[in-house]
Amino acid sequence: MKRQISTILIMGLMLAAAVTATAQTWNTLGAAVEWPLDNRSAMLFTGPNYRDYIVPTRQIMGLRSISDIGGHNFRDWNSIDAATQFNGSIYLFLGSEYVRLGVGLGASRGQRMKIAGNFAGNWPGGWTYVDAAVNLGNGIVYFFHSRDYIRYNISSGKVENDPTPIVGNFAVTWPNWNYVDAALNLRNGKVAFFKGDQYFLYTISTAKTEAPVPVIPNFGNWYSPPVNTASVEKPEGPRQWPNSRICASEGTVCRVNGTQQVAYGYNRSSGYVFKTVNGSITCNTRNFGRDPAPGKVKACYVQTN
Repeated sequence: MKRQISTILIMGLMLAAAVTATAQTWNTLGAAVEWPLDNRSAMLFTGPNYRDYIVPTRQIMGLRSISDIGGHNFRDWNSIDAATQFNGSIYLFLGSEYVRLGVGLGASRGQRMKIAGNFAGNWPGGWTYVDAAVNLGNGIVYFFHSRDYIRYNISSGKVENDPTPIVGNFAVTWPNWNYVDAALNLRNGKVAFFKGDQYFLYTISTAKTEAPVPVIPNFGNWYSPPVNTASVEKPEGPRQWPNSRICASEGTVCRVNGTQQVAYGYNRSSGYVFKTVNGSITCNTRNFGRDPAPGKVKACYVQTN
């Protein structure tokens, strides 16, 4: 069902993007995944774009392209069906293929692979795509297809069960949904399941669900800064860093592999503020403590070899 309507949804999103130049508020999701480096952030996907989601504050950040995280691997992917994470990597699925992205989203960009025979040798034959996936933190990733689900054992790399009805097995209660668009482990004992413009919360310990509610305004505090990496004026890193790159535009999240120094600023004339970052940081004046170039569109930079 999800695959049948994906083209219409994508065309609608692309048309909206052409009409409005600034980042937009979404009310539907195609996929969602927790960021493996910390317990506070996630990625939300719709069409060819994604946003960072800060779980404790429920802040939803600026619009970015999926090509930013996968390079050539996504040159003809205009959406993501499902996403999950385990063992320090993020896995993105579209149709019968998947891509593994290593920690740091750039440290390791795997090739596109067929799910059957690669992700799992005993993948169900009739599952040519997945609607959603979620890691509940118990060594199992749950994949959803229409009204059924399977359990994927992370340690063995195998599917543990035949496709099984969700109602009465995965969940004691379940709304009258014939598929789900996305699932996100909030890492507070609950999982958010999304379909269309609604979502509900599932309590892991009781396997019970709450009543679905509209995504907007209930799921998060939507933030739409009208900037992205391409819009930063005169991008140039700190003078003391001969080689650097932009890791985030102002108002979006800069992610680093391990612990690294991050520079925040506009250009070399105005100078930069430096901060040691472990995992990720939102690129803004509040987090760096000082505005090195008031009134200018700034960015965060990291060193490159």
